[in-house]
Amino acid sequence: MVVNTTGPYSMPILKASGIEDFPLAPTAGSMVVYGGRYVNSVINRMREPSDGGDIVLPYGEVSVVGTIATVIEDPDNFKVHEEDVAMMLDEAKRMVPVIGAMQYKRIYSSVRPLIRSSDDPRKATRSFAIIDHGTSGLPPGFLSVLGGKFTTGRLVGYEAARHASEYSGFHVKDVEFDFNTTYERFLSFRGGGDRAVDSLLLHFGSTDQERLMPALAFLLSRRLMD
Repeated sequence: MVVNTTGPYSMPILKASGIEDFPLAPTAGSMVVYGGRYVNSVINRMREPSDGGDIVLPYGEVSVVGTIATVIEDPDNFKVHEEDVAMMLDEAKRMVPVIGAMQYKRIYSSVRPLIRSSDDPRKATRSFAIIDHGTSGLPPGFLSVLGGKFTTGRLVGYEAARHASEYSGFHVKDVEFDFNTTYERFLSFRGGGDRAVDSLLLHFGSTDQERLMPALAFLLSRRLMD
């Protein structure tokens, strides 16, 4: 079988396969990076999705402002427009005024394989879908994995593997994920007097958490073994 997991490049692959009707909306997202850490937690404007400038987040020793969302046709050819960046930064400095006095270091962009739910890219769902094209008249054994995001990657992989295994005649054992027990043990270390653990826990809930979690997991595993 073939499992199509090519993200934003799924669109030309599906069209080359004779499939014209699919819910993919390749969306370019752009963010701006500043050279200083101006916030210690994620600052998010609580409002309906808009054109940008509604989030400021820390990442190590830098700050990131986002985000612009634009539906595109070609993932290899898209442009970030200066007026969009200016608008995003003007909105961001309303939340964190110091940004208005600083010069950003760089802009980065990526194309996300979002699922189209309306004509507004800001309202595209972050959910995912696994489509069996055998139900569309194509030969069986052609699946496409569309949508999703970084934080749902493991779940997407689990569901894609389950679909592929069932097609092959194998049964994947159902797994009951017990996050509560792990989380409770994790929180039990707060204020427990372990300075190394406490210092890492200060970053819990921020984007630094993604970088520090491997170190924290190793440290906790050593403590639990003691």
